[in-house]
Amino acid sequence: MALMQKIKKLKALVTHRKLLRNVVSSYLFCLKDPDKSIWGSITEEDEQGVRQAVMLARDHEGPIVEIGVLFGHTTNLIASLKQEGVPLIGVENFTWN
Repeated sequence: MALMQKIKKLKALVTHRKLLRNVVSSYLFCLKDPDKSIWGSITEEDEQGVRQAVMLARDHEGPIVEIGVLFGHTTNLIASLKQEGVPLIGVENFTWN
């Protein structure tokens, strides 16, 4: 059974190799040039703004609502900075263009 699952995964990789090539290229670009913002990533200036917003939100009991969470970069950042117990609600219809 495990062999069949591995074969299915390999077949999926082969079938979607063109799409995966783009994902890997984008990932490698981000590793090489981390200061540039591309597809759903955020700049250092954006990150500072999110950090400031989360700090200001500490004066309120919540929840924190993020509109547009498609890639999840800011969602992860907010989740790592918010106070424990404060709900984080992400709103997204998960469509592209």
